[in-house]
Amino acid sequence: MNGRDWFLVGSRLIGVWAAYTALAYFASYLDIRFGYSEEWGRTNQPGGYVLQGFAHLLFALYLLLGTRHLAWLCYERDEPLKGRGRPAPGSDLE
Repeated sequence: MNGRDWFLVGSRLIGVWAAYTALAYFASYLDIRFGYSEEWGRTNQPGGYVLQGFAHLLFALYLLLGTRHLAWLCYERDEPLKGRGRPAPGSDLE
């Protein structure tokens, strides 16, 4: 495996961690809403857990589903995302 492949694996693992964190925020929100835990002052509003959960979920979805795009942005000599057909005339891949 080359460096790009390890980058893809690492990005997807971070995506799994972000998805788990999003689920933890949603669970905390439900925990407060159902009355199992108390709210702790104004800085700990239950709606903030939903916002944090959605932010982590969007980040996780990008890392899990858009990892090829991220690798394409980070690695200079990567193949294009679309058009896996024949190389263009005059390119060094002929």
